[in-house]
Parts: sequence; structure tokens; C-alpha cells
Amino acid sequence: MADEQEATNAQDECELFDIPNEITEEILSYLSSYGELQQAKLVCKAWHALVLRIITRRKRIFYESVCNGSLYFQTIPQRFRISPRYSHSSCVLGKSMYVFGGCSPSNTAFNDIHELDLKDYKWSRLRLSGISPPPKECASMVAHKNRIIIFGGWCLSPRTGIVSNARFHNGVNVLDVPSLTWSITPLNNNNPDLLQPCERAGHAACVLQDQMIVFGGAQRLTRYNDVWMLDLNLMHWTMPRITGKRPSARFGHSQMVMDPQTLIIIGGWGNQLFNDVWLLHLKTMTWTEVQVYKHELEAPQIWCHPAVKVHDKIVIFSSSSEPSNNDSNTNEVLTLQTYTLDCSQVLTQGSCTWQPRNDAFKKITATSLHSVVKGREEFFIFGGRTNLLEGAWKIVNTLVKVTPRI
Repeated sequence: MADEQEATNAQDECELFDIPNEITEEILSYLSSYGELQQAKLVCKAWHALVLRIITRRKRIFYESVCNGSLYFQTIPQRFRISPRYSHSSCVLGKSMYVFGGCSPSNTAFNDIHELDLKDYKWSRLRLSGISPPPKECASMVAHKNRIIIFGGWCLSPRTGIVSNARFHNGVNVLDVPSLTWSITPLNNNNPDLLQPCERAGHAACVLQDQMIVFGGAQRLTRYNDVWMLDLNLMHWTMPRITGKRPSARFGHSQMVMDPQTLIIIGGWGNQLFNDVWLLHLKTMTWTEVQVYKHELEAPQIWCHPAVKVHDKIVIFSSSSEPSNNDSNTNEVLTLQTYTLDCSQVLTQGSCTWQPRNDAFKKITATSLHSVVKGREEFFIFGGRTNLLEGAWKIVNTLVKVTPRI
């Protein structure tokens, strides 16, 4: 009996691997990037090679779709929704997107953190230990190894709602994801020799190797254009000495890594609405302003629409300049559009160019102050405020997935 079972298993295995590679690859291409596809690499060498081909093809199709604006917008149905919010923070770690804080329709801030499984789009409110961050909005949130780091932010007084009574933060809160435990990096208030950034919100942060690099932000009527670096191993702040011309002080801008020695920032708001682009060269600690071409094609209101980078392209999901009739509403609404900045020559020629947009996709009501993250060959846009023509706005908790339109 045992010999017959072994023979049957061997026959099944033989029949499985006798399937032509073309058919096997087609079957494997239906697997999710967030689990099954990675597991399929472990079956055998042949499957490992096929999965790598599938991943490479998905990346190529995604990049080409970003380049030509051929993207499909889909509102994801959700059985369980987290509270509507805007000015929240989000990042991707592993197979999940994490959302922290933000502001509610009643202008009160959150300090909750939710996890979205990117495979089945299920939300979970995490049960955490340790001391949670205070309620706040406009904080930065980055992922590093198995941790999530939250810095800065602000919140209005729940009683008065007056900006002059707002509280700004400069604390660093670290969530260890495997243990679901919060920890706090001690401030250096008792040691004047140890530098740290002042309280701020609306700044930008990104991770390069083991450093979190922060630029700009605001505190009430004060805007900043300083650069800070947090060693994520030692949890120690340093303020590098910047020489030469630098960007104007601002908040609400976007910041991304271009290569291991260069950061890029775009847009923001300070004493005016900015549409400029700058490079920070970490090796020399100098700024260079980038020449931007075809400003007439640029995204409107860059400061309240976060950008995301795909290789040498920067994508912003912003409102259109013309209204669109919504079948479910007699009022005209602004729709979400894709704006792409070609940065393929930014490191070699010091220039970038806004690309013509492609409007042939499903109409989605535009939002601002939402969050945008890049998953595995797809974008996710969450929350924000709708932009209605009559000046009114509504806080939403809509989840939009943006994928190549094939």
C-alpha cells in the first residue's frame, strides 16, 4: 500500500513538472505578489526562474504604464473601514500598508495605527503595547527593516480649535512590527550639546541606508529649510552643514531618494506655492536647483498632493483643472488625474520635464491631503478631502488602487 502511494505521488509530481513552461508561467502569473508568487519560487529551480520572469515583466509593464499614463483607477470595496481622515501618514512594510493618525471631520487628531493587508485589502487595528504617540497629523512615517518610525506632527486644541493653541511635536516614536511594541527615543532637552530638530509638522522624511533624512516643515507661522539626519541604529540626530544656495523654507513638499547619494524634493508651500525641484547631494552636502521644463503640464496644488517615485519618474495624483459630471451626483466634481515628471536627465543634465497626461481612465473624485504609497507594481491612495467646485469639502476613507491599464 505504501509503495502504491509513493508511486502515485511520484506520478503526480512527474505530471506537474511535465507541463510546458509557457503554460506553467501563465498559471503562476495569476498569483498575488504578496505571498503566493514568492512562495512559488521555492518549489524548484524551474519555477524560481519562471517567477523571476513574471516579476520582471510586471515591473516593466508597470513602469511603461507610468511613462505613458496608461493607469487604471479602481475603488476597492471594504467591509471594514477605518475612520475618514486627512493629513494622515502611511508607509508600506512587507505585505502591508500602515496608516497612522490624521485629522477627523470634527478637526480632532487620531493616534491610532491600522494595517491593510495588500493581498485581500482587509484592515486591522493593531493591538499595541508600550507608550503610543500623541494624536497628531502631518507627521512623517517611514519604514526601516522591521520598524516604523514616526516623527513630528501637530494637533489643534480639541477645545478651542485655534491654530495659535496648536501643539507641535519633535518626538520620535518607533513601532517594532514583529512585537507590536511602541518605544520612544528620548529627547535631548537635558543635554545642550546634543542637537535635535525643533517641533514641526508638514516636513518630509525618507530613509537612505540606515539614516532618516528630514527636510523642512513648519511651526505656526515659521517655515524651515534645514536638514536633519537620524541614525536609525544609534537613534542619534545630527545636523549636517549645508553650503551654497538652498531651497526656500517650506512645508507640504515631497521628498524621495534618487540614488544612494542624492535626494530630490518637489513643491511645497511657504511664503508662496512652490513648483520648483531641488537635488540634495549628500556627499558634498550641497543643493542644486533643477531646471523644470513644460510647467504648463505640471500638477496643480503640488503642496497638498504627495508624490511617489517609480525609477526615474515622479507621479502625483492631483485634481484636474476641468470639472467632470458625476453620474451619481448632479453637482460637478473635480476628478483625480495622473501627472508625471520625467527625471531621467535630472542627475546627468540637471533638468526634468512634465509629461502630457492621459485622461482615458475611470473617473475618480479628486482628493487632497491623502496618502499615496507604492506597493508591488501598483499604487494605493487612501483618505483625504474631496475637492468640490463650490468650495465645500468632505473627509473620506476611500481606498483607491492604481494599476497598469492592460
